[in-house]
Amino acid sequence: MATLGRPERRSTLRDQFASENLRQKKYGSEPNIGQTPRDSRYFNFQLVRPFIMYAIIVDGGRQYKVEPGQELHVDYRDVPKGESLVFSTVLAVAAEGGMTLGTPLVEGATVTASVLGPIQDKKIYVQKFRRRKHSKRRTGHRQMHTLVKIESISGV
Repeated sequence: MATLGRPERRSTLRDQFASENLRQKKYGSEPNIGQTPRDSRYFNFQLVRPFIMYAIIVDGGRQYKVEPGQELHVDYRDVPKGESLVFSTVLAVAAEGGMTLGTPLVEGATVTASVLGPIQDKKIYVQKFRRRKHSKRRTGHRQMHTLVKIESISGV
């Protein structure tokens, strides 16, 4: 009696190599004696990241998530290097005890930053072209920013 459908295929050397390559991609090469392969079945723990306080502030119509020690580019201000800036429009603060959301601002919360100096953004080119008029113009522009370093988040 004839079999219906496709006949059964025999395993070839090519199939064995393919399955070996898949196994090596998934589990890595053969482990040495005394080592286990790096697979989730053998490592059943979670990586614990230390908590870092952060705040969400508004400056120049944009929202920034800031942490102490972070360097940030804000809109240009004519403030000398070494001075401190205080951002008082704080939307949210996350601390060890939990997160505080403002309605719309968090009362009494401020973020203090020290000014590292003015910096310029990368150059952009503005090209104007009027067709069939033999009129072309190309100008460049570099936007000024102030680089600040977040010192502290207070008022939580």
